[in-house]
Amino acid sequence: MKKFSDIRKSNINESVLLYANYRTVDNDETEKQPETEQTTVLSKIKAASDSEEPQTFKLRDGSIVQIAQNEAKNIVYTYEELNQDNQVIFENLLNEDINSYSKIVDFCRDYIN
Repeated sequence: MKKFSDIRKSNINESVLLYANYRTVDNDETEKQPETEQTTVLSKIKAASDSEEPQTFKLRDGSIVQIAQNEAKNIVYTYEELNQDNQVIFENLLNEDINSYSKIVDFCRDYIN
């Protein structure tokens, strides 16, 4: 099982990005869900874990991703298992960019399995 500290050390490649349940979406889709400063990626992921509809959100680097319910549940479960310090790191990595987001998705998948 991967350790949380392995997230920053791991490299991501194209095949891993395709494996995760998110995709780049058109700007029209993001207009349906306006981003506010108070809205965090984690809050959108929590919403996706309760919804059968995928949630779309924007990362700090401008990347737009969409997450399905099963991946969202994995992320929320893993987040809740972490101590407070690691939750802060986890949330920052989720928000940062597509590479760090992908590493979190992989970490959560490994943690659950």
